[in-house]
Formats: sequence, structure tokens, C-alpha cells
Amino acid sequence: MRLFLYRKIGKISTIIITFMFVFVWIFSGWPQIKKFPPKVEETMAVEMKNFDSKSINFAFTDDNTNENLIIKTDKQTYIGLARGEVYFSVTNIGNDSELVNFQVYFPNDMGNVSQMTKWTSNIPYEVDVPEYGVMSYFCEEGWIEETVGLDNPKCILFDEQDICLKYDYMDGQNSEGFGYQCFSSGDIKDCNNLSEDGQNCIINKVQISLNKEIKYKNDWKNINLSNNPLSIERGFWDKLLGNEIIRKDIPNNLRIKESTLGKGSIIKSNQTQYFKMNIEFLPNTSGEFYIEAIGDKNGYGLLDPWWDADWTYNKKITIDYTKVDATLTNFPVLIDLSSDDSLKAYAQSNGDDIAFIASNETTQLDHEIEYFNSTTGELQAWVEVPSVSSTTDTVIYMYYGNSTCGSQEDVVGTWDSNHKMVHHLNDWTTSTTEDSTSNSNDGTKRLANEPIEISSGKIAQAQSFDGTNDYDKIANTVITSPTALTTSAWIKKENRGIGTYECALHHGNGTSIGASSYWMGVETTSNNLVATIGATTGVGWAAGRITPSTPAVYIQEKL
Repeated sequence: MRLFLYRKIGKISTIIITFMFVFVWIFSGWPQIKKFPPKVEETMAVEMKNFDSKSINFAFTDDNTNENLIIKTDKQTYIGLARGEVYFSVTNIGNDSELVNFQVYFPNDMGNVSQMTKWTSNIPYEVDVPEYGVMSYFCEEGWIEETVGLDNPKCILFDEQDICLKYDYMDGQNSEGFGYQCFSSGDIKDCNNLSEDGQNCIINKVQISLNKEIKYKNDWKNINLSNNPLSIERGFWDKLLGNEIIRKDIPNNLRIKESTLGKGSIIKSNQTQYFKMNIEFLPNTSGEFYIEAIGDKNGYGLLDPWWDADWTYNKKITIDYTKVDATLTNFPVLIDLSSDDSLKAYAQSNGDDIAFIASNETTQLDHEIEYFNSTTGELQAWVEVPSVSSTTDTVIYMYYGNSTCGSQEDVVGTWDSNHKMVHHLNDWTTSTTEDSTSNSNDGTKRLANEPIEISSGKIAQAQSFDGTNDYDKIANTVITSPTALTTSAWIKKENRGIGTYECALHHGNGTSIGASSYWMGVETTSNNLVATIGATTGVGWAAGRITPSTPAVYIQEKL
């Protein structure tokens, strides 16, 4: 009896001790019994993908011991004045699909994440698709062939005294019709045909409606970020079954700045997904930042790239408030330096290290360099300034003097979505000019060097049109049927015949100025610049704004 009691007490003790051991093991943070993927070194195959019209190599990783979410970045060190663009990939080499979230660490208040996006397939977007049809326009007295409107229209029919009876207004590029005018209404149309009585002008291709159509594209899709850290605590059964995540050490001076809390991405086993992250940091600082990936099962990954913001020189730029009529928001300001000895001596030869900072001395500003001459230090650059005050001077800073950084320009970012087209009219190629906005309204010249680029433009380069047949054509419909728009240009007129027009910008069909057309140019009788929208004309502008009822005209400077 006593022996049995001892044996029973011993068995109970063994059960209690075993249970206590398991309990302590689960909740003590001791390593779990599970299979980790093998150590993956920096010799992993380099991935190359094409994003944003450029090839991205995901070449940098580090010690991947005990990780099954492998993070790789396109660089080990991101050099920028106050911001950097980080491309990174995440490959799940575990056996299970993982719902993966990220959190990013920076030292104290030295850096932050402004945006994170994911490369996504088949993103729906809406486009306007014009519908065309045949239209007939009535004129009671009959349509008469238009005899003015082009500088040098081609005569295709002469009488016995060599007086022109019929002009050819056909656009050789668009195969548009002949120019006809209805004097009672003042309308001018490019008619493909006339009715037998001459009262109906028939145009074969007229936009009659604008329809919405859904299309799909591959693009970067924004991920909403949170200031809250990820919750990585696992419950009892996760720990018991070996699904607890064992994190790696992160330096104590680093703080979680942003996370994708609640906005994770499902990454299947053996699948790779791609992300882009915009980071910000203080000028003239450097250090490590950490990207941590955490799955909903046992997925984990960690990578620690660097940033380097070491710029040597800067200049203070002051915008005189007395030259600003009203406070402007997100306004592209021209920085125009005819020469600068310091830029000449210390900036990179291509100007890649030239960058601009807002008055808070932390926010890097988008800019586009139109021209930089490293021999003289001449610079023409457009800088999007968040606010240009009309009551107090606005201060920004220009930095330069970093021999190893890449380009600090953000051309598209300089011109916000309100800008539909920006042409500096320097050659992209000898046959094309480039639109600086995101709308890709690029121009195609009539022929190579027709018009030809010249170096004596008001701002950097310009195009010289011969006044006979040169043009720079934008195939896209930049603005459809506008009722209000703003245009600006620098135009140097030539001395041509009295009563002629020199057209610098024209939207419409052939020579017709219709209800959906707009143009600007020089009327040589009065030597005034002329602006037209929907056949409403205002004169004498260098930068003009036309609303549905009133032309507003501004004269900046006479060339």
C-alpha cells in the first residue's frame, strides 16, 4: 500500500513537472522546435525588373538566417539631400502563404516614410473615348471658299488673269477638308464636301460625344500607412504549435515611424512581390533605417539599408513678396542664374546634385533643370514652391556639392495635375520636343530640324519656325472643348506682311477657329499678341487667361 502510494505520487509529480516545463518553455521566449529555412547570403540571384521605364536590380540583402521573408533592395545606401526612393522586393520562401505587413524604423526624429506603394497588375482606370460622326452645317447664303486665314495658302485654281479662284486649305497630315466661310454667321469650316446647292458643309469626322471606358494597367498602388506599430504577439496555441515569430535585434535608438497595419499583402509560398517606398531625412545626416516584414503565421524578414545626405554647399534664395500679386500655392518658380562661380566649381557637371529645400530646411522640393552650364555655372531651373507669399518674403535653399549622388530632379512632380502640357521647346531629339508633365503630350516636328532649336531663347533653348510650313504637332487632345484655360509663352514675332497672323499655339481642325478651338499668336497689323478660345478674342498678352465670358490679358515684357 505504501509502495503504491509512492508510485502514484511519483507519477503525479512527473506530470506536474512536465506540464510546468512545457508552460515555462512556451511563455519564456525559448526557441521553438521548428524548421527554419537555410541561411541565404548576399550571393542570392539578382532580380531585375522594369518599373517606371527603368530597370531595377534587387541586388542588396544581408544575413537571412532564420528568415523566410527575404527582403532585397535596389541599393545598400540611398544618397539624397532630404529624400530617397527605395525599391524593395519580398520573397516568401516558407511553405505557407503569409499576410505580410511592414514597419519601418529610423533613428529618433531623423527620418520618416512619406509613401509606400505596391506594384499591382490590372488596376482599373477610366478614360474618355471620343465618338465621331458625319456632321452637316447649314449656311443660308451658301458656303464661300475662305481666302484669308493662312499666311500662304496654296492656290489650286487660277483664272485667265492669274487671279486665284480656289485655295487649298487641306492639312496634309490630317487629310482635313477645304476652308469655307459662312459670312452671315462668321463660321469657318474645313468642309470635306458641299451639298449641290452649296448650303450644307459636310465634315466626315466630327466629335459628337465623349464616352467613358474602363481600361486596365500595371502600376504602383498606394498603401495606407499607420503611425501605430504592428502587433506581433502570438496566442497560446500558436506558441504551442511553433508559430511564434522570433524577431531579430533592432538598435534601441531606432523608432517605428510608419507601418502598414491592417493593409497587408498576401504573398504566396515561393512568390515575390515588389514595393516602392519614399523616405525623408534631415539634410547633412546619415545612418541606418530598418525594414521589418511580419507575416500572419511565422513569416519574418529584416533588412537594414543606409541613407546618406552629405551635401557641402548651399545658397539662400529669397523671393521678393512685392513682386507677387497674390499668394500662390504649389507654384513653379524659375530660378535663373546667368553665372555662378560656386556652382561652376563644386556642382556635378550635369547638375545632378543640385537640389532645393523649403524654408523649414527639411522638405525637399520638386524641381526641373531646364539648362545648366558647368563651365559658367549658368542655371535655369523650375522649383515647385509650396507657398509663395504676397505679404512676406519666401525663402528656399539650393544645395549642391555631392560628387556621388544621382539626379535629384523630379521633373513630373514639378508640374502638378493642373498643368496639362509644359514644353520648354528644347530638342528631345532633332524631330521631337518633350512634355514635362505626366500627360506625355510630346511634340513631333514637321521634319528633323524643322523647326530648328536655337540657343537664344528667352529661357534657355527655343524653336525657330520658318513661318511657311514648320510645326511642332501634339497628337493627343490636350484639353477637350475648354471653357476656361490658362496659357503662357514667350513669343518673338517676325516682321511679316500687314494683316497676317503668326500662330504660335493652335488647337482645332485645320485653319478653322471653332467653338472647341483655342489658339494664340501675333496679329501683325497692330503688332499685338492675340488669344482666342471658342472664337472669343483678347489681344496683347504674354500670359493670358480666358474665362467663359471675359478675356484677361497680361503683358510681361516686350521682346
